[in-house]
Amino acid sequence: MKTRSFSIYLLVAASFLLAPLAVVVMTAFNAGDFAVFPPEGWSLRWITAVPSNRAFMDALLLSVQIALVTTVLTLAVALPAGYALARRRFRGRRLVEIGGLGPLAVPEIVVGLSIFVFYAGFLRLESGVGMLILGHAVVGIPIALQVLIATFASLGNDLEEAAVTLGASPLKVFRRVTLPLVWPGAVGAALLVFIFSFDNISISLFLTSPGRVTLPVQMYQYLDYRADPSVAAMSGCLVAVGLVIFLLANKLGALRHMAGGKA
Repeated sequence: MKTRSFSIYLLVAASFLLAPLAVVVMTAFNAGDFAVFPPEGWSLRWITAVPSNRAFMDALLLSVQIALVTTVLTLAVALPAGYALARRRFRGRRLVEIGGLGPLAVPEIVVGLSIFVFYAGFLRLESGVGMLILGHAVVGIPIALQVLIATFASLGNDLEEAAVTLGASPLKVFRRVTLPLVWPGAVGAALLVFIFSFDNISISLFLTSPGRVTLPVQMYQYLDYRADPSVAAMSGCLVAVGLVIFLLANKLGALRHMAGGKA
């Protein structure tokens, strides 16, 4: 009885979370000229028009490029930092760990404004792709750190200590022993950072330059002057791609490592 009640609870919770996505996807198949629900009819008209929407495609390409560079930059910083925080004991370690959560503890709109004021006002940098990557990395690094610290903590260090006793250097231990063990967690962290960067709008609104906007910003601005289902169609395509990535990540075991769990 308890198992059945828990299953019903999970089903209701999942339905509550997925219902908005289902509405958007169904709106994408609307045959009418306006984004309304329930749909006036069913058609692939707006879905098939997505690839020919130049503004969306250019913004999509830019978003993917920014998200990829942000993910690589974030992992280059978060991987050794996560290793140090999980494996080493040093003065101020707890302070560094708490400070790393700073960007996650305040609203993104505040983070975006702060980054803009610091980069544009203090460092005199111009808005654009470079500032977007740095801005996304400010929040991406803490996200990746939390996943990697949990992953390192769940692995233990027996194999690393055994490699050291056999004469391996610290760099060789990290490269030949630690990285193969931690890679599912690193993949999970990379996915989270990529999704955050790709989907972000609060920070991107402050840091984009005219004519070079990311897909979420482009979709947001599109809704200001048009009410057709184009945004819903683009959203439906992104949901489908996200589902494929989710299934692939689950197959690779990355999702279990996002919380530091073992495969």
